[in-house]
Amino acid sequence: MRDRRSPGPSRRAALAGLAAGGALVVAGCAPGRPAPGPRDVALPRGPRDLAPPRGSRDLAEEPRGGIGGTGATTGVLGTVTALGSVHVNGVRVATPSGTAESPIGPLAPRPGHVAELLAGPDADGPGLAARRLVLRFALVGPVTAAGADGFAVMGVPVRVEPGVSLAAIGGDRPRPGERVAVSGLWTGGGVVASRLDPAPDAATDHVEGVVEGVVARGGTGAPAGPRIGPLALPGGIDVPSGRFAAVAGRWTGAGLVVDDLAIGRPLLDAGPLARVSVEGYLAPESTPEGRDTPGPGLAIAGLGAAFDPGARVGSLAIGRAVFIGALQEGPAGRAAEDGRSPARLFRVEHGIPLPEGHDARVAALAAIGDGLAPTRGAVETR
Repeated sequence: MRDRRSPGPSRRAALAGLAAGGALVVAGCAPGRPAPGPRDVALPRGPRDLAPPRGSRDLAEEPRGGIGGTGATTGVLGTVTALGSVHVNGVRVATPSGTAESPIGPLAPRPGHVAELLAGPDADGPGLAARRLVLRFALVGPVTAAGADGFAVMGVPVRVEPGVSLAAIGGDRPRPGERVAVSGLWTGGGVVASRLDPAPDAATDHVEGVVEGVVARGGTGAPAGPRIGPLALPGGIDVPSGRFAAVAGRWTGAGLVVDDLAIGRPLLDAGPLARVSVEGYLAPESTPEGRDTPGPGLAIAGLGAAFDPGARVGSLAIGRAVFIGALQEGPAGRAAEDGRSPARLFRVEHGIPLPEGHDARVAALAAIGDGLAPTRGAVETR
């Protein structure tokens, strides 16, 4: 039981709605009892292997290909909607190298990938140029169940949003035992996929998102065990609840045994950013047990940063949205307990409700004007 201030009526309603609707239901997807899946399809195997990494580190310490550098003023996290540089959340960012870091090696961004960018002024012209570009895979691992409404990867429900091409994995939904890399956004209990890529058999199983189920130092309550979404991380990890982590390991059928742990993400570790755009779904905020937490009681699922206390985001809790604002230093009471990087607060100024589906999302983003200073379709959040 979290020990924090009780939310007011509107917050209780939003939290209750998310708790009821946040989990993605996959028919017949109980672990160990796969439902009959679609017809057999041979997944093409990718050329890259994930060599099992070692130890625990900060994600910013060792870029794995792609773009590095300094001078970032802007952070963007969301689904790639167009190329010619990359377009994410209605923001165009030039990408000089054409490749990005990813857990399965350097890759060229493609529509449907989830991209995390640090950007600054483009020295070759107006606009932004990437200082760092990372492709985010929420899940890399075996399909453990499949049904008419979706499938599961390592027990995590995955729903494919409308219009997503499955050409990269052979044109049909994967069957249990096949391995996929899932690009998508976390909800309260699963992932909404915007792209599926094949994962090599030799690739390390991987999950990245917000850690939950860890009791704060000096907190109260019995630990439920660390997890990311519904995926258990047996054996324990030294990461406070509410922090973002990328975890590589071995799926055992009951959880992911951790071989490598990267804590933090470029967007949050770069320092305060004056302009930030993040796509996602709202879910009940995850914080260490026993800690009082200011703010609306909601957070962007999978991000790893809380809203500031003045955020008014409840009206955006019904679906996907882009949140625009700034990342600020958190107060001393919210500093990260692992000592690796300070906590951040997201001072959100606007929210832009988005429809599901690539084509519909592109049209909605084209209508807002400047992706970092929308002139149409935005909801005030102050």
